[in-house]
Amino acid sequence: GTNWTTQTSGTTNDLMSVYFTVANTGCTVGYGGTILKTIDGGTNWTTQTSGIGVDLYSVYFTVANTGYAVGDMGTILKTINGGTNWTVQTNGTTNCLFSVYFPDANTGYFVGIYADYSSNSDIFKLSIPSSYSWSPANGLSASNIANPMARPTITTKYILSTNANGCIATDSVTVYINPLTINGTDASITCGDIATLNTNTNYTGTGTLTYSWLPVTGLNNASDANPLSSVTSNQAYCVSVTTSNGCIATDSVFVFLNPLNNPDICMVGIDSASNKNLIVWEKPVNEPIDSFFIYKESNVSGVYNKIGEVAYNNLSVFIDTNSNPQIKSSSYKISILDSCGIETSLSSLHKTMHLNINQGMGNTWNLIWNDYEGFTVSSYNIYRGTSPDTLSLINTTTAGNTSFSDLAAPSGYVYYQVEVVCPVVCDPSKSINSYNTSKSNIASNNPTWGIEQITKASDIFHIYPNPANDHITIDYGSNYSTMRGYTLKITNTLGQTVFTSPINQAQSVVDLSTLSGNGIYFVHLIDANSNTIDIRKIVLQ
Repeated sequence: GTNWTTQTSGTTNDLMSVYFTVANTGCTVGYGGTILKTIDGGTNWTTQTSGIGVDLYSVYFTVANTGYAVGDMGTILKTINGGTNWTVQTNGTTNCLFSVYFPDANTGYFVGIYADYSSNSDIFKLSIPSSYSWSPANGLSASNIANPMARPTITTKYILSTNANGCIATDSVTVYINPLTINGTDASITCGDIATLNTNTNYTGTGTLTYSWLPVTGLNNASDANPLSSVTSNQAYCVSVTTSNGCIATDSVFVFLNPLNNPDICMVGIDSASNKNLIVWEKPVNEPIDSFFIYKESNVSGVYNKIGEVAYNNLSVFIDTNSNPQIKSSSYKISILDSCGIETSLSSLHKTMHLNINQGMGNTWNLIWNDYEGFTVSSYNIYRGTSPDTLSLINTTTAGNTSFSDLAAPSGYVYYQVEVVCPVVCDPSKSINSYNTSKSNIASNNPTWGIEQITKASDIFHIYPNPANDHITIDYGSNYSTMRGYTLKITNTLGQTVFTSPINQAQSVVDLSTLSGNGIYFVHLIDANSNTIDIRKIVLQ
């Protein structure tokens, strides 16, 4: 007691009494029914529920878990779990009780003063029961003594009846069987990884522990304490641990299979060879990737539909053969399908540029285009030529400017294109080409420029992946019902037919592994009258 330090109680109510059952565990009581408990020697205190609002003046414990608190209005509270919960006891007085003391576990005294503070005072003595009766008797050393020893094999509630000079009282005690505690550790893995199902078992008894895991899916040993799990989807496991005397404890462990991180598109633009939209991305390395899915924004804003897929071993480039850059810009996203069949969420969008021109005074031409979306744009380069093949740089505008007036255009037909430089060089794996600029469509005052010969069968089927490795998927979508009886034919650059098949389902997978070599092939759609009504180019790598 030479030195004292103030402790934080967490209450502003007056505290009247304190009692410690052991060095670190104690309770204090005070005004307003305040009861605080500490389990770290008084450093931290937590409020306990007393269930009353009257002032409490004294607290005393007979053993570690059994204690009493007294106060105004003749209040006597009892706890049997170390002060966590308290119950009001019936004592026959409404006078203030100021102190409580037990010389032994069965005998106690409560003293106080009359409510009018007269000279009279109260002293109550707890009568010692003359007989005890415990029920059930299973597991008890004796059922007719005050404090029998209990050794049940299962959690058991014992009811005590006592007789003290003809007064009968009852109470109950529950003995909980906790042979061991299992703390299963959840695991989070990526496809292809292995998780260890850790069970930290706290067991104070003797004997051997037996483990049993269910289900056995993906486990290397279902009877091991810490088996290895290799799964292809989220999996919940339940472990049962049995002691040598037959007591069982259970717990659960979850293995969460995480999808790969969202991919990123490097850039989108116009493929000069096909005049179709081009999507370019770089492959993550050392990841269990099966393929990449390509999505395109539909006619509903924010709604993206899958238009193709590219195997991981192929070039990370996709040409949207159904796009028409001369008509409008398009937005794209991609995702990854890992080798466990889990698809990531979609990447951020990239949107192509679409250029329009209109004539001003004389030979003046006004250009307007939409911003490139997907990376930070620093400037736009503007090209002009008297033919699509003779375009040269005529000006550069800063980011944010999406219009330009060419006041010095030559007479006759002129052609324009807008270019933006990608902040990084896009390098698709295995490709001899790299990509660092995205270009818009070519716009011209030539009235015939950009007009495609659109037939009744245009845009009625999709081909992916393209470029392809060993197969392509041809999807006719909702147009299939009008195409039954049509024929699909594939030819090489020499015009030789290398594949032919009638169209008899809405989606066909064509095996290309038997073709003689890589290169360019053409897919022909032929109607019932043997007329070729649409041709698409594919690249076999």
